[in-house]
This record gives sequence, C-alpha cells and structure tokens, in this order.
Amino acid sequence: MKKTLLSVLMLLASAFAWAEDQYLCIWQADGQTVDIALDDEPVTTFSNGNLVISTRRTTITYPLQMVKRYTFEAAPTGIQSATANMHISTDGSCITFSAFDRDTNIAVYNLAGVRVRTVLAKAGTGTVVSVASLPKGTYIVKVNDITFKLLSR
Repeated sequence: MKKTLLSVLMLLASAFAWAEDQYLCIWQADGQTVDIALDDEPVTTFSNGNLVISTRRTTITYPLQMVKRYTFEAAPTGIQSATANMHISTDGSCITFSAFDRDTNIAVYNLAGVRVRTVLAKAGTGTVVSVASLPKGTYIVKVNDITFKLLSR
C-alpha cells in the first residue's frame, strides 16, 4: 500500500513539474505568437467564431481566422503569462485590452530592450495598441506585471 501511495505521489509531482515548464503556444496567421504557462491552467473554448483561452488570471480572445494553430511546448523565451484579471484580444494589427481599474502604461519593447511604443490606458476604458507599423520581428508587451511575446513576420 505504501509503495502504491508513494508511486501516485511521485506521478502527481512529476505532472506538476512538467506543467511548470510547458506552455500553450498560440500561433497566429500574421506570425505573432503568444505563450501561456500551463501552470496558469488555461482552458480553451470556442465562442461566436473566436478561440477563447481563460486562465485563473486572464481571458484572451482570438478570431478563429487569425489562429494558424496552437501547440503545447517549452516556450523559447521563458516569458510568463498574464498575471492579472484582464481580457486581451487581437485582430493581427491591433491588441485590444479590456478596461483597467487605474491608469496603466502599456509598453512594447524590441528584443534589444528598447521601448518602441508606449500607450497610457486610462482607468475605466478599453485600450487598443496598434502593432501594424512596427518592423517585422519579436516584441515584448508589458502591462504592469503582465508580460507576453509577439512575433511579427
């Protein structure tokens, strides 16, 4: 009995350890990618022509025509997923954020760490950040303690 219980505990521990290093990666038709940590417990649903991914802390909505594929893998950047209650959606050229509780800075950085765009989101209003004019490449979007990666090809 003790061996069985120990085996089950070891199996559960290894499953949780696996989830901490794994990500749900959303590959968009425009070349952008978003990595969501599995330890945030993402739930994938489909609603009104959208892919909806809800975690314990956030909800992200993508139009189905903008999603090329989604996979489970180790994230190449080590960037963690969103850590606050907010809704994020994208149409490929803009990122739309739900209303914030307080004025919030949204910053977009290139891989050299240079801020290439800053938008002040006013409390109580939704905010749209255009990424259409940025050169092709990988960008980091930071909102308070929320950080995610965009890949524009």
